[in-house]
Amino acid sequence: MESEARYMRRKVKAGLIEADHEECAIVVHYEVEATVLGELGEPIVAERQENTKRIKLKTLSENTNIPRLAEEILEKCKLIHASKLSQVEQLLQELVAEQGRKDRGGSSAAAGGKKRGKGEKKAGKSADGDAEEKPSLDKLDQYMEAMYEEPEAATKATYNILQLARTAENLEPLLENEALLGLLARLLQEEGPKSMDLSVNILYILYSFSNFSQFHQLLSQARVGANVLEVVEREAKRSRLRELEQAKAEKEGRPVHADPLEEKKDRLKIRKQEKLLYVCFHVLLNLAEEPEVERKMTKRGIVGLLTAMLGRKQNTELLVLSLLFLMKLAIFKENLPSLREKPSKAEKGALPALIMALTAFVPHQQEALLATALRLLFNLSFDQQLRAAIVSSQAGLLPKLATLLRSTKGRNQQPLVLRLLYNLSAEPYARKAIGETEAPKQIVKQVLACGEPQLPLELAALAINVAADEASAKAMAADGTPIQQLVDRLYQSRDPHLIKFLRNLVLHPGVGAHLLPFLADLIALAQQVDAPETLVELLGIVGSLPLHEVREFPELARRYSLLDFLARYLTPGFTDDDVLLEVVVVIGQAAMHPRIAAQLAQSRILTSLYTLITEKQEDDEIVLQILYAFFHLLQAPEPRYALLQQTQLVIYLLDLLLDKCEAVRRMANLCLDVVIETDETWAPQIRQRKFQMHNKEWLEVVDEDEAEEYQDAVALNNAMASLHMNQPLDAAALDDAGYADEAGYGGAYGDSGLDGADFGAGGDGYGADAVGARGGYSAYGGADPYGSEYGAGLEAYGQDTDQDTDLYGAVDVVERP
Repeated sequence: MESEARYMRRKVKAGLIEADHEECAIVVHYEVEATVLGELGEPIVAERQENTKRIKLKTLSENTNIPRLAEEILEKCKLIHASKLSQVEQLLQELVAEQGRKDRGGSSAAAGGKKRGKGEKKAGKSADGDAEEKPSLDKLDQYMEAMYEEPEAATKATYNILQLARTAENLEPLLENEALLGLLARLLQEEGPKSMDLSVNILYILYSFSNFSQFHQLLSQARVGANVLEVVEREAKRSRLRELEQAKAEKEGRPVHADPLEEKKDRLKIRKQEKLLYVCFHVLLNLAEEPEVERKMTKRGIVGLLTAMLGRKQNTELLVLSLLFLMKLAIFKENLPSLREKPSKAEKGALPALIMALTAFVPHQQEALLATALRLLFNLSFDQQLRAAIVSSQAGLLPKLATLLRSTKGRNQQPLVLRLLYNLSAEPYARKAIGETEAPKQIVKQVLACGEPQLPLELAALAINVAADEASAKAMAADGTPIQQLVDRLYQSRDPHLIKFLRNLVLHPGVGAHLLPFLADLIALAQQVDAPETLVELLGIVGSLPLHEVREFPELARRYSLLDFLARYLTPGFTDDDVLLEVVVVIGQAAMHPRIAAQLAQSRILTSLYTLITEKQEDDEIVLQILYAFFHLLQAPEPRYALLQQTQLVIYLLDLLLDKCEAVRRMANLCLDVVIETDETWAPQIRQRKFQMHNKEWLEVVDEDEAEEYQDAVALNNAMASLHMNQPLDAAALDDAGYADEAGYGGAYGDSGLDGADFGAGGDGYGADAVGARGGYSAYGGADPYGSEYGAGLEAYGQDTDQDTDLYGAVDVVERP
């Protein structure tokens, strides 16, 4: 599995090579070392297991080509190095000689005095005086039959199978017996609770199989994982009962153990139980390589079981294994709900049980436990809820992590502590909490003490994040000495991460003042760098400083041709937006100085800014910074005159009052306030627009009222026309739909012969041209009803015309010429 490959490494060490004269075989002893690796590749914990490999030579005889056979053995057995070729040939010759003696019927001194290799058990006798039985695959059926007998016989049979399972070559032959796994699983479930030794033997056999991924399918079919998990749950219940009995005894004031012998037996049971739990979790960890199996384990509550194991402070191996298992589970987000679980009957606001259990391991005297606990916390810190729990004062982990930064004992774990703190510093509240510890001072000390040209990424990233908090930045800057040392280091390394760190520091009030003495050096350095990323950060530092407070700033700007340098980057399309933004920020800060503002009025920067604000109108950040520069420029006489007389800046600012970005609207409004105070020419127009902006809703209501009055006037004139034509007044005539019929009112007027004037019989209705005495004007509403002209000077809605007529007297308007 990918996650397994990331943290586990198996290493095979070849050992003694010897000849087995009884079986006519070459025996290779080797050691398998399973090492758990840290994130940075450092070894955390290792487990060693001794094994043997037998190369049987059934066809070996005096006619065998020894050199050729030795070469074939080295080709097939990767455990034997090529340098051992001569040794293998010598062992083969010994086996050939011994085989010849056996064929001649001679006694074999070598057989009786066979060398015992490292890790091979000496032949001995059992307690009843019988010689100890040597396990053999040929007796597997006998062992399986014995497993159906009493627990003592079953324990002995499983022990013999365990000895066979310790050799990797025997695993496949063992699994060829299809009934073996099912029998072991049944025996573990039924007889395991009665005998701890039997359970341990069975579990170690299953552990040998689980070390190899190709056997996991067979183990799954035999429900090995479920049975092992039941064993863990059973032992967890036993532990809880024992704890309840101890608590009850302490409450009643009586001793927990009646005599020392009982206490010794209890300790022995606990050690056996921990050994059993250790192998159980090892089997489950190996089987958890399959994601589906891991999900099933999580549903069965394995996280709670592993968390409970963290309370067994005496067994380091079990603690490390439990932490490793939890670390693996924390990689997958599906397991996060289980990792967030709080203790049963926990009060509101309680932390997850896992976080509270981990507080005992940070710090810890055992480096393996400390490293594994930190790695687990690092994996947990990627979740927002668990990150908040780690940062909380209730857990108290932040002061401990800060202590590890300066501790010489935890020096090997400092990179991991830095990465953990970096993950935590992603949250603003966490940066503030980190600032309340000694971590900021330790971080800046490590930055200054770093002997590498570039800062390590984890240290640089943490320093940048923590410097974003004001309290932390002030603690880092102290009296200004660290700032000076950081600038000295910057001259030598030009590290972009160090520049970003300095930039975050000077953003806070009071800290930037420490950097003002180095302003000239920063301006010179900005003109020397080529990388856009470095230039952005250097300009960001200069733009964050209070330049108007530097009395000699105009002289520095002249000496280093600062304005010409900035003007080169104000060309759209030839400059990255990031660089362009920082250039505008520097101009805005420089414009606060009166002498620099006067110089800007005479440079091409002013025109470039005005051009830029229209070309970058979609970029709110650039527009906002340009407006900030204009705000300061408008307060100086020379640039204000140039902007107001030579550009249409005020018109553009008025349009920006309707911008969708609130910050842009607010900045444009401030700029217009400056114009009102300093220029009476634009003041009336600006006040009118602002009045319209502030009273927009009221104006809309007023316009609606005027439109209703107009419609009422039209309806009244229609009604009056109906009366003149001796037609009954119909309410429908007041509707818009009745204003125009087929003949139109022009036709009606012509038929009635009103005052003898012909208005064009059969003409169009309202809005059509009526040929009459006036010689052609748009009749009543053909144009805009609000103040529109009617051809001969007739204006609508109560406005005086050249004949001093009124809209409400429309029926009597026309007189005979």
